[in-house]
Amino acid sequence: MPPDAQSAPVPPPPPPHNTAPAPLPRSPLTFDDLAADLLWPKLLRVPRLALEPGRLTLGVIAVLLVALAEELLRLTVVVDAQGPLSKLGESIITTAGPRLGVSPGEGAWQAVFTVPAIVLAERPLSLPLALAAVAAVWCLLGVAVSRSAIVEFSTGARLSWPRALRFASDRLGSSLGALLGPLAIVWGIALFVWAVGQPMHAVTGLDVLAGLLFPVALVLGLIAAVMVFALSLGGLLLGPAVAADGADAFDAVQRAYAYALTKPLRLAFYLAVALVVGGLALGVVSEIAFVAQRLAVAMSGTPLADSTFAIDAVVPADASRSQAAAGRLARAWVYVLELGVYGYGASLLWTASGLVYLLIRQVCDGQDLGEIYIPGMLDATLSANMAPTEPAAGDAAPAPRSDHQGAPR
Repeated sequence: MPPDAQSAPVPPPPPPHNTAPAPLPRSPLTFDDLAADLLWPKLLRVPRLALEPGRLTLGVIAVLLVALAEELLRLTVVVDAQGPLSKLGESIITTAGPRLGVSPGEGAWQAVFTVPAIVLAERPLSLPLALAAVAAVWCLLGVAVSRSAIVEFSTGARLSWPRALRFASDRLGSSLGALLGPLAIVWGIALFVWAVGQPMHAVTGLDVLAGLLFPVALVLGLIAAVMVFALSLGGLLLGPAVAADGADAFDAVQRAYAYALTKPLRLAFYLAVALVVGGLALGVVSEIAFVAQRLAVAMSGTPLADSTFAIDAVVPADASRSQAAAGRLARAWVYVLELGVYGYGASLLWTASGLVYLLIRQVCDGQDLGEIYIPGMLDATLSANMAPTEPAAGDAAPAPRSDHQGAPR
């Protein structure tokens, strides 16, 4: 090899090519990205879910049934200008409402015990009948609305309102037991303490024994107070527990009370968010209905008095007979519009309670939002697991075992 070839420098290797991939374009940050791991933003879907025609229909039917029961009792049993439910609601608002801001405990006492007892003494027949009608409507139509909303929210499938109503009717006993059971226990405790304590304090000598047994009354009062607190916070979860998990009455009460006592602040927060969202949605719908009513009356020349609420849309006194008939017909259609608004409010209430139940269930139990009870699934799973398996072809059947007498075990 020539000397020049030995001393020739070796050229450096070429620089490596840059093989790093080009940066991908970033998508804009959206609200869904920020709220992906949060639960409370899912309550923003309540207004749209409540507006679904099937749930809206059930809400309208519920309001109509309660209104008819109230009016029927007012005309036949009470014979008064005010029905039993209106009387109870007005008494709670005027008597217990102001006390809730000053002393929540005193306000709860007035709302749960004092005011219902006073109204019950005034209307001993009509009030229980009206409350029974409300309970039946709540447990039938309310559970149906919650079931329909829960199925669509969890699975994305649409459940027709007849199927939702059939689901609720099959579990009406569980829903009624869950709703009325805690109230019966609380009132039973109160009546028991009253029935035992009042006679003992009226007899000389027994009043000392009543003083010695007063800690028992305190313990019973503590149990009733805890139940009232849990019911006031978790009462709206009783129906959704049946709708989402197919729970019986005892299991529904246990779930609702456990969630209310385990995570009271989280549950109160979810209820507050649902209240704000639902209130805003109902306010918007009410204003739209009001503008529609005003526009229709003003532009068509219908003889109705200029009013804010449909219930005040009366026919003017100086209207002719034909004008009065036209005004009454128009007022009937205005009532239909208002009934739709009230029905949307009922649908909002039961839809929101169903979604709140799913959220607080995931927080407390870690159960996924998509896990709901499907009728027949549990029975099919158990049947598949308990079905005998046939041996594969070519496998010998196991020989029967025998005891010492030779009898097969």
